[in-house]
Amino acid sequence: MRRIPPPDLEALRAKFIYDPDTGEFRFREDSYRRSGKRMILLRRAGDLAGGKPVEGRYRVITIDGVNYPAHRLAWLYVTGRWPHPEIDHIDGDRTNNRFANLREVTHSENMRNPVTMAKIKARADARREARERAFLAASE
Repeated sequence: MRRIPPPDLEALRAKFIYDPDTGEFRFREDSYRRSGKRMILLRRAGDLAGGKPVEGRYRVITIDGVNYPAHRLAWLYVTGRWPHPEIDHIDGDRTNNRFANLREVTHSENMRNPVTMAKIKARADARREARERAFLAASE
């Protein structure tokens, strides 16, 4: 996993409100952009932060041009420290960033999740089937 430097805790809390019960980050203030002489509203205070996650991916929140996984920001927001080494979603749902669903684990502990093991087996099966199809196609 690529190591990214943690954002400043005060900057995080100044820009966002995190609700540990829902796992959602919301913008604390309205955000505008200047277009010529006009100001264009980009987002309102209270809007959900972070784009809609792509299937099977984490929700990502951008702070000062750096993309951070929302679950790592949630850990920082509540505990006041950047998680090390990894954060596990207890229920296996990468979009469920409720604080009660997050735990700090080592990489080997994280890989022992039943959901992770099932995904690893499914990928291995898919690769094996693809090799077999390629072999059969080449031998015809």
